[in-house]
Amino acid sequence: VTLVLCVSVLVKRGSSASLPSISGSIILIAAFAFAGFASAVFNSDLAGYPRYQAALIGIFLDLKVYLAAFSIFVLLGRMDPSQIERIVIYFCKLSICIALLNLAFCLRDVLDGARDIHGRPLMLRAGLAIPNGLYPLKVQSVYATVLGLVCAATLSLRGIRTGRYVLLSFVFFVGVVIHLSVKEIAASLALIGLCLFLASRTFAKLYALVWVVLIFLAVGFTDNPITNAFEDRVQVFLLNDTTETVRSALYDRSAQIAIDYFPFGSGAGTFGSMPSRDLQYSPIYHKYGISQLYGGYGTLESGGEFLMGVFWPKVLAEAGMIGFSCYLLFWCRILFWAARGAIRAPDAPSIFGFLFVAVVMIISLATPIITRADAVLPLSLALACVMQRRASRRSAVRRLSGAHPAVLRR
Repeated sequence: VTLVLCVSVLVKRGSSASLPSISGSIILIAAFAFAGFASAVFNSDLAGYPRYQAALIGIFLDLKVYLAAFSIFVLLGRMDPSQIERIVIYFCKLSICIALLNLAFCLRDVLDGARDIHGRPLMLRAGLAIPNGLYPLKVQSVYATVLGLVCAATLSLRGIRTGRYVLLSFVFFVGVVIHLSVKEIAASLALIGLCLFLASRTFAKLYALVWVVLIFLAVGFTDNPITNAFEDRVQVFLLNDTTETVRSALYDRSAQIAIDYFPFGSGAGTFGSMPSRDLQYSPIYHKYGISQLYGGYGTLESGGEFLMGVFWPKVLAEAGMIGFSCYLLFWCRILFWAARGAIRAPDAPSIFGFLFVAVVMIISLATPIITRADAVLPLSLALACVMQRRASRRSAVRRLSGAHPAVLRR
C-alpha cells in the first residue's frame, strides 16, 4: 500500500481531471474514519485502554484497501482504456494460474486427509478433510479459488476463449465446494447467476445453465459426504453452536453498542478489530459480556480466535450510525457503478470490478474479507477499475455535452 501511494503521488498527468468524479467516495470514507477516531477519543469507558494507538491502528487497517484503490485509480488515470484492459486480463490470467496450482495441492490434501504440505493437521468437517492447498490456512486457499473463479468468469464473458474459461469456472466452483465454506459457496452461486445475467449470447447462457443444473443434481439431491458436510455447517451456524457463539453475539451486541454510543459508536479499534484483541483486550467486550463466551477472551493464541470473525457488526459498533451509514453508502455507490458499467460497457475491467465487488459483498456478511491483507490487491484493483470506468464515462459525457449539467446528472 505504501509503495502504491508513493508512486501515485509522483503521477501528475491525467489524474487531476478524474479525481472530482470520486470526490464523494473519498468524503464518505473520510467521514467513516473521522467517526471512528472521534468516538475513540471521547469514549469515557475506555479508561486505561490505549485508545489513540488502537484507533490509529484500527483506522489504518480499515483504510488500507481504499488508500490502495484510490492510488491505483490515479495510476490508471494516465493510461488509455486498452492499457487498462490488458492489465486486468494479465492479472486474471496470473490469478487463474495461481488458483490452478493451489487446486492441485488441495487435491493432494483431500487425498491425504490428515496433514497439509506444511505438516499442519487438516480441519475435519463431517468426516471430510478441509484442504489448505499452498497456504497455511484454508481461508486463504478458498479466497484464492474464488478469485480464480471470478477471473475465469471475467475472461469467458469478455469473449476470450469462452469455452475454455467456462470449463475453468466449473473447475474453480468445484474447488470452492470442496472447502465446505458456506459463504464462499453462496457467493460462487451468486456469481454464476450474475454471469447468466451478463452473458450476451443465448448459447453462453444455456452452457452455464447446464453446469448449474448438473451441480445441483449431483450435490443437492444425492446423499454424499459433501452435501452432509454442507448441511452440518449450516446447522452449526443456524443453531448457534459453540464455534459460532461469539460471532452471533457480535452481531447482536453491535446494534446495542451503536445505540448506547450514538451517533459515533464505541470508537475505532475497540470492537471486532485487531487492536481490540491483540493490542489490549478491549473493555467493551467485558461491558457487553463477550468475554464470558467461548472463544471471546484473549488473543488469537490464548482463546480469542472468534473476535475478528465478523465485519459489518464491527463497522456499526465502532463507527456508530453515522459512520456505518457513510460506509454503507460508499459500497452501495460502488456496487451501482459496477453493475451499470458491466451492463453498458462489458469490457474486462468493468466485468471484473462488478463480479469481484459483488462476491466480496456477499462474503463480507460473515467474514472480514474487506480488511484481510490477502484481499487488498484484487479488491483495490476492482475498486479502482469501477471508479476509473465511472470517471471515463463522465469525462466522455462532459466532452460530448459541453459539460451541460442536465446531461451530467444522467
